[in-house]
Amino acid sequence: DSVITSTSAPRCSVRHQPSDTVVLVGVGTGLDIRLLPPVSRILAIDLTPEMLRRAAKIPLAGPANFVLADGARLPLRAESASAVLLHLILSVAPDARALLEETVRILSAGGRVSVLDHFAPDGRISLLRRLLSRVPMLLGTHFDRPLEGMMVGLPLRVLAERRFAAGLYRVVVLERVAD
Repeated sequence: DSVITSTSAPRCSVRHQPSDTVVLVGVGTGLDIRLLPPVSRILAIDLTPEMLRRAAKIPLAGPANFVLADGARLPLRAESASAVLLHLILSVAPDARALLEETVRILSAGGRVSVLDHFAPDGRISLLRRLLSRVPMLLGTHFDRPLEGMMVGLPLRVLAERRFAAGLYRVVVLERVAD
């Protein structure tokens, strides 16, 4: 077993085998790609060609493909991924639920998802948080989305969770369970 560890919360990680396919949805500049141990296949997905170019410059321990695609419509077969990283993507995705549903579609049974983002704590959105969320929303990010609400009805279970930065951010490891 190898471990994929989040940059900001090192005690919350996704275990995987060297033969696994790991998908990074919203790879951005590739900050997390450096943390991946050797795996058989890395798929780095982003909507922006410039982000893919930047991420592709990062030296890797194994083979990788950089794919221009929408996270809500991934060009992958059902159950073809062993691990998915959704780091700082659910808060900026136009339809975070669709992105999470697509993640479940490509994830094999027993596969794991590492989610790092800023979510409304425990699904509760305080008045202060709603007011403070208005400014980031102008920039395309949401601080008021509850992860629990996005997961309703999906075959996912929480394996681990850590909060940091005074609770503003959470790392959650999810597992795809049988439908």
